[in-house]
Amino acid sequence: EAVVVGLHTCGDLAASTLRMFAAKPELSAVCGVGCCYHLLSEEFNLDGLEKPLQTVCGFPLSQYLCNQSWFCGRNARMSACLALERVSLGQGIQMESLFYRAVLHVILRDHYSSYKSEKRVGNVYSKAKSFVDYVRRALRRLELDDSKLCDSDIQSYHDTYEARMDEMHAFNLLKVTLAPCIEGLILLDRLCYLKEQENVSFSALVQLFDPLLSPRCYAVVGLKSHAMKLKS
Repeated sequence: EAVVVGLHTCGDLAASTLRMFAAKPELSAVCGVGCCYHLLSEEFNLDGLEKPLQTVCGFPLSQYLCNQSWFCGRNARMSACLALERVSLGQGIQMESLFYRAVLHVILRDHYSSYKSEKRVGNVYSKAKSFVDYVRRALRRLELDDSKLCDSDIQSYHDTYEARMDEMHAFNLLKVTLAPCIEGLILLDRLCYLKEQENVSFSALVQLFDPLLSPRCYAVVGLKSHAMKLKS
């Protein structure tokens, strides 16, 4: 007999862990804490921007939600990764970084036809000395020609949109407020999957950690009874 334990199982790994637990008779229990919801693949992603590379996706996991063709989309899954408890104490949202990324997107829309590139900018903000430096680093990361824009053109975008920082702050606070709802949907889908399995005798969501220390603080727990394991 064995127990499967996953601490911060990233993206689809959390769903794969639960599927493995349900399929393998020698596994008696599972305890998994998921993370990186933005990396989940979705079977019914109706926005058309993401195409799952595999036939078995990470969401939805339960037959109940599959029957209803539930989907979140990348923006909602990104929001699920936010930490309401930290933000409520004044931590967690780097507004300048988010502002830089938003204005960069406007620049890409206005000057580059491939602004919906599959490439990721990554953590350019921490290395940038200014907004102009940030944009140039990001364009090079995206393999785009940064010589198309002079420094004054780039800075003019920053100056134009700076007055809307309060709007962006309010929008991101709304995203943080909704984050527990989206995370709850993903976690309850996993719990529902375990409850659908005939060989699982007990399943629950259990808070293991202080959310200030680890925002992903809930574990999906499942147990098989000895009689059910014998049947399988």
